Amino acid sequence: MTDDGTVICRSPSGMRVDFADKLNAKHKRMATKRKTKQGKADNKMAVIHERITTVFLMLAFGLYPLVVGLHGYSDISTAKWTAFLAAFGGYCVISIVLFAELCIVGKTGFKNKKPARIISYPLICAFVFLFISIFSTIFAIDRSFSFWGGTRHNGLFTLGIYIVSFFLLAICGQTARLGQIALTFAGISITVCCIIAVLQLAGLNPLKLYPEGLNYYDAFTEYTAAFLGTIGNVDLLSALLSMAVPAFVCALVVLKDGRRFLLLIPLIFSLYVLFCMSVAGGIVGTLGAVILLPPVLMKDRKKRIIATVCVVVLIFLGLVSIYLWGIGFGGTFAEASELLHGNFDDRFGSGRIYIWRTLLPLVTERPLLGGGPDSVAFRSTADFVGIDYYHEAYMHSVVDNAHNEYLGVLINQGILGILSYFSLLISSFVVWVRTAPHSAVSAICGSAVAGYCIQAFFNVDSHITTIYMWLLLGLLCGAESSIDDTAMWYLEKKNECLTTSAHRLPSGMQTVNCIEPHNNINYYDTLIRVQGADNDL
Repeated sequence: MTDDGTVICRSPSGMRVDFADKLNAKHKRMATKRKTKQGKADNKMAVIHERITTVFLMLAFGLYPLVVGLHGYSDISTAKWTAFLAAFGGYCVISIVLFAELCIVGKTGFKNKKPARIISYPLICAFVFLFISIFSTIFAIDRSFSFWGGTRHNGLFTLGIYIVSFFLLAICGQTARLGQIALTFAGISITVCCIIAVLQLAGLNPLKLYPEGLNYYDAFTEYTAAFLGTIGNVDLLSALLSMAVPAFVCALVVLKDGRRFLLLIPLIFSLYVLFCMSVAGGIVGTLGAVILLPPVLMKDRKKRIIATVCVVVLIFLGLVSIYLWGIGFGGTFAEASELLHGNFDDRFGSGRIYIWRTLLPLVTERPLLGGGPDSVAFRSTADFVGIDYYHEAYMHSVVDNAHNEYLGVLINQGILGILSYFSLLISSFVVWVRTAPHSAVSAICGSAVAGYCIQAFFNVDSHITTIYMWLLLGLLCGAESSIDDTAMWYLEKKNECLTTSAHRLPSGMQTVNCIEPHNNINYYDTLIRVQGADNDL
């Protein structure tokens, strides 16, 4: 089979016979017939769900990051939570109702698909994580609290919305078009958010997000935390940018459309705001994800190995440099150097060492299933004292989050929860590495998820930002499913070629073999050349 789809056969005597006209015409008729047959069963589910998902992604990536409410940062969490319920919760409810209706009439569109094309390892791991979280809630210290969550709304209810949204995107299909929508609207919203942040860094107060007479530089003196942009807390903004920057960088590399250079606008704004905030976790997550891109995007195995070795050496040299000379640079470098020397001061990482040291004993109290989702909020004994200028009072703040997402899962959902969560992330990483060289959607979404997972070692989980990690995981798994569907199409056509050719030999020919450009061609290298490959946005 040649690159243009022509099928060439050879008899034992070596004579070549071109059956392109007959075979290719038949293949086209069969493909059309197959699409028509499946279209009648799949059309309703596919079209309606795809339209709903399209609108949802526009709201999720374009509008939700810009929601700030009417009273600035004093109630931005409430405004975000309300928008979260409306957009993400509404999407889950509408999709579930639609699916239930179509199940009743028998037109879900799944009966012609093999289970392997619908359920992948990351989806299985995600549902195992959800079921463990359900059991953790059932046996929780406070069931009601663990179900709804505390002030951060990190309970089982929110986690359920995460995983249902993830599943719906993973099975939706059309990942190339959906990925383009997500990337476009993310670029617009990130640009607007960062422009507002730049004005705030200049000492201004656009949208009156700060209390009257205050600005960004009054953080930790007139109020207890630093807020910036339309996200709020700078830690959450850094988490969002640690996903956006690697995604924009990857898109500039893998996409071919000239319009991709428009992404330089949000990329430049994002980098400026990220480094001006000086949130170490976000910077580390961003740099880590970008460094991983070269070996992941390489198609040639030898080049991938060489790039991987270079990345490992680069990371090792960086750690050695911090170990030897980090103290001289001060700030985060000095703290990192002290940690590498084995000196753990509670003040390091803006108090994170103190928080982790205080919360670690909670693991041994309920090791298997933890205390229940979001139980850190009422089990924690770590606290801080600060000033809330807006309410004109001293604030005694109890730490309600582990400031390390993985430690939080370990405390809240126990050892079983963290193992299932790590299984989800590891299986997703394997999908990314396996499919990124051949799918732009996979490459971009995987790079963003990598940035989030790295910064999650130092940051809080919140519905404001964590939901994007789950949505991107859904698009990543959806991209894998699209590639697998194309590969199945290729294998079916290859079998048809062998069968049809053997039964349509001219007189005098006894056997026939299908000839391909490369006998042992790589599975995914083949599928990107055949019809329907999801290789570009």
